[in-house]
Amino acid sequence: SLDSDLLPELRGGYYNRNQPIEINPDYKHYKPPPPGGALDEHEEWLKQQNELTSQTMTGFQSFQPQQRKRDSMLDDVKRYIMTVHSASPCVAWTAFSCIVIFILWQIPSLRPSLIQTFVCSRSSIRRTVGISLILSAVSHVSLYHLLGNLVTLLGIAPGVARSVTKPLWPLFLGSAVCSNVLFAGLRRHGSCVGLSGVTMSIIAVQARAAPTKVYQFLLAGIFPVRLQAKHMLYALLVVSILGSFVQDSKISHLTHLGGLVFGLMYYELHVRKKRRYALKVAAWGT
Repeated sequence: SLDSDLLPELRGGYYNRNQPIEINPDYKHYKPPPPGGALDEHEEWLKQQNELTSQTMTGFQSFQPQQRKRDSMLDDVKRYIMTVHSASPCVAWTAFSCIVIFILWQIPSLRPSLIQTFVCSRSSIRRTVGISLILSAVSHVSLYHLLGNLVTLLGIAPGVARSVTKPLWPLFLGSAVCSNVLFAGLRRHGSCVGLSGVTMSIIAVQARAAPTKVYQFLLAGIFPVRLQAKHMLYALLVVSILGSFVQDSKISHLTHLGGLVFGLMYYELHVRKKRRYALKVAAWGT
């Protein structure tokens, strides 16, 4: 502890943590040391106290870098959410809805109600008057399925909204309905959930708008793959068509196929037509 006889002569340290312990020049008996002289015993003692203070304050201040790191991570998440929302509110709210419904699926007491509405099947379509065609698109039971669709949605859809077409809700709504109608029409006793039809339509639109764009991803979460957008579209079409003939597949290839077909139609009938009209208007203006 500090000597009580020295307290009036000092400032900083325990009295003000933002300053080191030092002689208080305002102290009425303060005498500055001779210039160029060696440290006297009093100044040597002050130096030791500063070292002691820095050691004892380490534990108190050690939490601050961790706190700043946590704050920085939260700020990064907030900025990312705002960036996605500014690019397309539809993408942000779709991702949020998928996460909320996935959490609800993890509550056993809610599953019977979710099965009635958030699953696409012929019986649920009749029961909900077609609403399940849309609600089942934001429904995911497994975490792997949810993450796969969210990675595709958040990785590609904001770019499509910025450079290809906006708003995205007609594409999302149409692809969800089209893909699930195709599935329910050809799978009499089947049922499906997930955003795969929507994400496939996004891939199709992006592949038509920027066919040479290169995508990097992990096949089956293990093997790194680099593909141009047009080649990825061809591969998905082939896999979806062939997979549609497998009756007991755990993957809804028909839903994927419906999303791809709708995405191609949406680009040709809406995006491309809109671009041609814009070019004509620009030509007339010149």
